Amino acid sequence: MESRLLVGSAGGVIRALRKERGWSLAALAERVGWDKSRLSRYETNQVAMSLDTIGKIANGLELPALVVLIKCLKHVYPDLRRRHGRASKLLDEVAQQVMRDWDE
Repeated sequence: MESRLLVGSAGGVIRALRKERGWSLAALAERVGWDKSRLSRYETNQVAMSLDTIGKIANGLELPALVVLIKCLKHVYPDLRRRHGRASKLLDEVAQQVMRDWDE
């Protein structure tokens, strides 16, 4: 069952993560099992992403879903990006720990 929580306006995060890997839209779409137009709609914020969608894209990006979700939330909610804010620091620490565990 797909989650009902939607994260809107985070498509740029997905695009940036894809481009960091040097992958085309078609390459990531293939890894996720979608066509390019579907992935493009998420990247251009035409469609909000559910948690399940973020998870599928994260798997395609070979990243932990939680790390991608944190990046998306920090993009959508500017208060979470404040460098010295408690929430920002906590989210960064969680993301770093998840990445360390992922790499082991």
